[in-house]
Amino acid sequence: MTDRKSRSSGGTAAATAGMPALRSEHAVSRLFGDEAVIVESRKGLVNVVNVVGSRIWELADGAHTADDIAGIIGSEYDVTPDAARKDTLAFLEDMASKGLISFRKADR
Repeated sequence: MTDRKSRSSGGTAAATAGMPALRSEHAVSRLFGDEAVIVESRKGLVNVVNVVGSRIWELADGAHTADDIAGIIGSEYDVTPDAARKDTLAFLEDMASKGLISFRKADR
């Protein structure tokens, strides 16, 4: 996937990798088996994500950077670190483009 600017982060995936990812306060989610349904009612958005997307969503708590999340995904699932990083950043950027995730400067 190519790096693209996110409306809510104002940067590319590479630029946001070290920034904490935070779920929108306007989004709610519910687990159904291995999938999660994420709803942003102000915009009328409904997203269904698989088990890995559900885990990324859970970890987007403002305390974990995108790279932290990718590392956790890589250790919990049978995927190479490079693939985990690429897929995690792509997922987070997609969610950011929908206004479901934002990135903020790290307090570290």
